[in-house]
Amino acid sequence: MKTLLQKEYAVISYYPQRELMVLHLIQKVSAKTYQDSFKQLARLAKEHPHQHLIVDQRYVEEVHIDYTAWLISEWFPKFSKKLPRNYQVAFISQLSLFEQLGSEFVAQSLQELSGLRVKSFSSLEEGRAWLEESSPVAP
Repeated sequence: MKTLLQKEYAVISYYPQRELMVLHLIQKVSAKTYQDSFKQLARLAKEHPHQHLIVDQRYVEEVHIDYTAWLISEWFPKFSKKLPRNYQVAFISQLSLFEQLGSEFVAQSLQELSGLRVKSFSSLEEGRAWLEESSPVAP
């Protein structure tokens, strides 16, 4: 495992043997830091070959609907253009029903827009298990 980015609001890790990148969003994020996290992820993704992405939002205090709208309408369409069809994204959210529903909405929207496999989970273990069982490369 390599830590590619470590800031007070985000950590991006890379697991080359597993072809996996993980974005951990932490603490309270502003619109600027949320967008910066995903922009940094896109930049680093170009430099590090991977087939799987986990976006871990369990430790974020609050993700505003505006942040989600930006992710769905602006960031992901650009990011997903050059991805292989077998690329997979697991979104991990907190255990509250509201956060789970929001994460499921994001996952469904991104899957519909891109045709990629995108799912939402309430634990990191569930997300990793899904990536492992649905791919020849186990994270």
